[in-house]
Amino acid sequence: MKDSGGELLLAANVNVPGTSLGAITDLDGSYRMSLPAGEYELQASYLGYSPQMISVTVVDGQQQVVDFALPPNVVMGQEILVTAQALGQRAAINRQLNADGIVNVVSEEQIQELPDANAAEAIGRLPGVSLKRAGGEAQKVVLRGLNDKFSLITLNGVPVPASDASSRGVDLSMFSQSSLAGIEVTKAVTPDMDADAIAGSVNLITKKATVEPEFRIDVGGGYNKLENSLKQYRVDARYGRRVLDKKIGVQIAVNNERLIRSRESFSQGWSIFPDSNYQISGLSVNYVNEIRTRLGGSLLLDFDTKDGGTIRFNNFFNQTGRDRVSFSRDYPVAGDVSYDIDDEERVLSTINNSVSGENFWGSTEITWGLSHALTKGELPYSYSMDFTEGGAPGTGMEDIPSDLLQGSGEALIPFAYNNFREAYLFQARSDRSENQDRDLIAHLNLKKPFIVNDRITGSVKVGGKVRQKNRKLERGSNWAPYYVSRPKSFVRLDDGSIVPKDLSNTSFNDLSLVGGNNISLINFLGEGESSRDVFDRYRLSPMIDRDRTREWYELTRNGINEQGNLLEYSDDLREATGNYDVDERISSAYVMTTVDFGEKIRVLGGVRFENENNDYRGIYAPELGGFLTFDPAQLSDTASSYSASYILPNLHVRLKPTEWFDLRLAATKTLARPDFSMRLPRLVVDRVARTIDRGNPEVQTTVAWNYDVIASFYRSKYGLFTVGGFYKQLDNVFYTRNNFRILTEESSLAAGLPQGLGSYLGFGLDEPVNTDGTKVYGIEVDLQANMSFLPGLLSNIIFRANYSRIQSQTQFPRVRIEEDDSEFPPKQTVVEFNEEGKLEGQPANFGNVALGYDQGGFSGRLSVFFQDDYLTTITSLGLRDQLQKGYANWDLSLRQDIKKITLLVNVRNLSNFSEGQFYQFRNLDTGSLKYDLQVDFRVRYTL
Repeated sequence: MKDSGGELLLAANVNVPGTSLGAITDLDGSYRMSLPAGEYELQASYLGYSPQMISVTVVDGQQQVVDFALPPNVVMGQEILVTAQALGQRAAINRQLNADGIVNVVSEEQIQELPDANAAEAIGRLPGVSLKRAGGEAQKVVLRGLNDKFSLITLNGVPVPASDASSRGVDLSMFSQSSLAGIEVTKAVTPDMDADAIAGSVNLITKKATVEPEFRIDVGGGYNKLENSLKQYRVDARYGRRVLDKKIGVQIAVNNERLIRSRESFSQGWSIFPDSNYQISGLSVNYVNEIRTRLGGSLLLDFDTKDGGTIRFNNFFNQTGRDRVSFSRDYPVAGDVSYDIDDEERVLSTINNSVSGENFWGSTEITWGLSHALTKGELPYSYSMDFTEGGAPGTGMEDIPSDLLQGSGEALIPFAYNNFREAYLFQARSDRSENQDRDLIAHLNLKKPFIVNDRITGSVKVGGKVRQKNRKLERGSNWAPYYVSRPKSFVRLDDGSIVPKDLSNTSFNDLSLVGGNNISLINFLGEGESSRDVFDRYRLSPMIDRDRTREWYELTRNGINEQGNLLEYSDDLREATGNYDVDERISSAYVMTTVDFGEKIRVLGGVRFENENNDYRGIYAPELGGFLTFDPAQLSDTASSYSASYILPNLHVRLKPTEWFDLRLAATKTLARPDFSMRLPRLVVDRVARTIDRGNPEVQTTVAWNYDVIASFYRSKYGLFTVGGFYKQLDNVFYTRNNFRILTEESSLAAGLPQGLGSYLGFGLDEPVNTDGTKVYGIEVDLQANMSFLPGLLSNIIFRANYSRIQSQTQFPRVRIEEDDSEFPPKQTVVEFNEEGKLEGQPANFGNVALGYDQGGFSGRLSVFFQDDYLTTITSLGLRDQLQKGYANWDLSLRQDIKKITLLVNVRNLSNFSEGQFYQFRNLDTGSLKYDLQVDFRVRYTL
């Protein structure tokens, strides 16, 4: 199926009018129909194009090839020119309208015509989607207000392993869009899809190589206002063609980029008292200088088989490097002033390999596949240094006037002594970590069509899948507590010999000491003091010299005393307590049927069965803290297992009473598995920090009933308007209860903490828990309009707007303290209770508005994404529940075609918004973070 200009038309409809016989074209513009012998009139239709009829005679045992070439619609006697943005909009609309389920689509044309920064940014333009940002760009998507862990991310239907160290989130900024043929967001899954998608499923799609050779290269750079720098670059190249009599398709894509992702932030601490009074406790100021590099590539091979099917061999590699250094200091109301530097290099990579087939045995469609996917996160270098100023006259902070204590932390800045010479090295730390997630998957599906008569047709589909996942995290840390131990005078060489430490001919040849043997901060300030005004208001001074900290680490990392029994850096076992190893074995099977009753009714129903059988290995450390932090005997391995089975029914109904309207309804049962760290049989008690951190091997998988209804109104002349609602009933929602205070011995026993190791009174407990009775419901409105019916230049306007309103109800475990004054001393009782509230990570209102214009070779789009406040942190007492501030983010995209050359400009964060947080208690401001305006520009050459 093509248009009259030779462009493939995806998701076009081919049918026999007046019957339920029909098919939908795939990503390659191809379709396949099984018809009884006889004579038929085939009609092809596609939104924005005039339908076409072709007569065909079907003979038993013979295959026929019937191609269509659809002309654009004609309005008032003139053929409508399909412009760049209109083409992408129509492709997305057709795929959405012809999908079996409830789906939103980003078409290939939309991805390539005015490209976003990454795949997450493109998905964020769809209804019901909000974004999580990092480094000034979208990193994760939140579907229907449910945290990203409730969504499934797939690449050609194959799950992408999680990129986070402990949770199931996937960093979508890793993926280049250069090789994608579209993105589908499924709001209501069907039985043949993985069920761990309560919020929905995001599928990144590739296609077969085109018949004609294709070559495209993008070269560009960018401007970052925060750094006032142009030191960015981006290169994308893509080549594809068919060889060996066009039976084998080859596609190769590579990408490489360097981006500035620096940011500024400040945070404010607050003391909240039992009588509901409060006061500022301090201000912290931070600047992060970050460079992100991305390197990726893909090799896609496809082979046309004799049965009319295809075998594909897909390979993807993506790697993101983050080179960042963080500078911070604080302005406390009481206590010492801290100056810190945190220098790290982080690498995140993903590899996806798959072989899959779409083949036919007679009229039976067989789809199968084997896949391997690996995501790895590494921290090859991380070094931090903390300095302290205080404890002596003229150091730290002056006394703060009481009338300033209920105001902004900015008022604290003038009261800092800034006595950098007297500030001394408190501690230094070198961290390392590696997490990896590996999936091995095999699946097989069989689909058999049936025809009862020309008004009742359908198909039966059965299949199964097995998935083996191994997930592990290994962390470690070397810690130099300089506040209790001065630097060692010797170093151990690689050959094991111990020699005096030599600081001559280094930056520390004339080492400045304070207070006797403490190392002064001025040794690490370099030539001249470096400083910065964060948000143009908060003074960050001094900024510790990165080169000197790296030099210090190289000189001291093998430090040791002369006897060889005391190290300068010792293993800090607190980091190792988070190590784990998880094996998940998930098997599934399903049966489903699709039945069409004429052209007006389609029913899809089925049931899916899933079984999980998992093993968990974690760390048990019930007595950690002080010098025990360095004692390996305090750590032991522990193991547990978890298994469960689920029956998940599924029903979809589509009603199409007219050509311009359809109504879809769905009732589905889905699930979400807890984060990897939640089910660990781990326990870590730190008696210095007075904290308890433990897993919960019995935390259950969340199971949800989902009910959806969506109405679509569409006309080629105007576009598509949809309005829908959904309701989700979730049982056993998992989350981490933070800082649950152990205030009585009874609370300690009730929490099941190990006895005989000392008191837990006053300790804060973090642990995963389940809560029942969670409801999520909302409405989504989406308008995709073209103005081709307007006169003159106005006909080139493209408009899209969507809005989502989402609400939720859940139960949070809370505590309150009741005091009995009838005896002395007064008796305090901890009362546990449940309180109704909203889910974490869920803005109530969010949406997008985009206005585009095409004229000749020019395309432009001005758009805004907006969302309001949402809850990010839940505490047991409720006073420190924290929310993320809402924002509106504007961006501008421009494109100009000049023959085979295309110029592209993307301006992000035109409004210079910042991401802020605040306590729910009295809306106390806890800080903000900003990235400032960024401009990307590139030149594209297409052959």
